[in-house]
Amino acid sequence: MKFHQIPPGAAFRYRETLYRKVSPLTGANEADGSHKLIPRSAEVTLSDEEGPATAPDSLPSQLATRAIEELVSVFPQIAARLDPPLSPSQFSQLEQLWTNAAQDVLARLAIEP
Repeated sequence: MKFHQIPPGAAFRYRETLYRKVSPLTGANEADGSHKLIPRSAEVTLSDEEGPATAPDSLPSQLATRAIEELVSVFPQIAARLDPPLSPSQFSQLEQLWTNAAQDVLARLAIEP
């Protein structure tokens, strides 16, 4: 099964480690809570230890906030890969745009940033 096919909150194994899906891009290590970016196309196995995978009725606000913050945190790395590189002014503008976008999503979800 591919990572993108499992629902949020489902426990799964990826490279011999047990994770729980916390966002479309990340899994939380069940042992230490650390987050790992996992490719959508990665082969994963649903964990039998956690019972059947079911999508939660709602996503807890703390989990949603953490997922959005994690997504925002990778934007500088993504922007740094652009070719040609952004000027400092362009980078600053882009950074402000993604910060505003994250705050807008949190506001739409009625979560304080």
